[in-house]
Amino acid sequence: MSSSRFVLARLRWLLAVAALALPILPASGGDLADSLAAPGPYTVRVVEDEWRDAASGRTVPVKLYVPDESAGRNMPAVLFSHGLGGSRDGGAMWGRHWASHGFVSIHLQHPGSDESLWRDRMLSGDRAGLRDAMRGGISVRSAMSRVADVKFALDEIARRADAGDAVVSRIDRSSWVPGVLHIATEASDGAGAGLAEYLAELQIPLKTGLAETEVVRRRTPLLVEDAQRDPRLFRPLIELGATPSYVAAPIIVGDRVIGLLHADSYVSGRPLTSMDRDMVQVFADAFGRAYEHAALREWVAQQHDRIREAFSSAETSMGELDPTVVRLSRATAIEALPPIEVERTAVEWRCDRVLTLREQQILTLLATGATNLQIAARLVVSESTVKSHVKRILRKLPAANRAEAVYMFLRMAGRTQPQG
Repeated sequence: MSSSRFVLARLRWLLAVAALALPILPASGGDLADSLAAPGPYTVRVVEDEWRDAASGRTVPVKLYVPDESAGRNMPAVLFSHGLGGSRDGGAMWGRHWASHGFVSIHLQHPGSDESLWRDRMLSGDRAGLRDAMRGGISVRSAMSRVADVKFALDEIARRADAGDAVVSRIDRSSWVPGVLHIATEASDGAGAGLAEYLAELQIPLKTGLAETEVVRRRTPLLVEDAQRDPRLFRPLIELGATPSYVAAPIIVGDRVIGLLHADSYVSGRPLTSMDRDMVQVFADAFGRAYEHAALREWVAQQHDRIREAFSSAETSMGELDPTVVRLSRATAIEALPPIEVERTAVEWRCDRVLTLREQQILTLLATGATNLQIAARLVVSESTVKSHVKRILRKLPAANRAEAVYMFLRMAGRTQPQG
């Protein structure tokens, strides 16, 4: 097959893959245009990385525009390939816009036909070298390399989706306690079973110098590229799990780190990168919000149950009371009090200049021997309101206690003679 036919065949294959990746769109072109013209509902996270193609020996820089977790897990993808002399920074506005509508936008940079063709030569003024470099960038070999980069990127995306081991741990005071372990199907061997058994009763103190201690303290994700040699790690766990590298991220609820999320690539064996670290942090953030939401729903449900139980108990207690006795007792207690009359002789004394009319009424009832509860019922106020008025009366007169206040009231009202 000639080079040109090979390139066309690859392009047809890529178009077929792109068609399969497209979501179901509205039938009406006008509806589609209206729905995609404005920014979408999702916030966008930008991740930069470099992917190594071992087959070709090329390192492909990539930039990903990823919608937030509310877009779901099965998100359609857009693969953006720049033109001659471009870079992964090209199409940034489009990438953000697509991601805001729920697409993962993957922007590749093709070595040999990217900005390296002109950047240094443009700065140095080497016009002849710039012309030759640009011509080399449009060769058949360069075009085939660009197509190979696209295929590699698609394969890499699928490979990065391969599951490895994952552990969700909780932070219990000053200890890291592994909880839930996920082992990929391909890794479910004797070693995996031994790891699960070991984690079941494990508590790891978060000591100074431990990598996970820094994750909790700084609330930042961690990338361990060489777990077998890194001195900051908990060695028994690393040796039992035979982990070559891993990433970890804090699970945060409110202002507190409640747990850790660890993941590795045990199945694929590929080296982990900063993109894996950032993606695990995105998942940990979503996990934290989901946990917080679930905890809040559980708390609300418990409060509903308690309120329902309290009302049920009150209703049962009310049903056991004799309403006739209650009415008679209340009526007798209130009717036994004399009418509230503040005599003019009392109004003319010093209390009239110190106490309000309500305080004079309360003091008059106190002089009859009424309790706070009886006064509250008579004046149709709460018992706490009566107590507040009594405190103010004692402070204004001034009097040391209720008895002294009543004595001062009776003496000033002319109902008792001062002792001489």
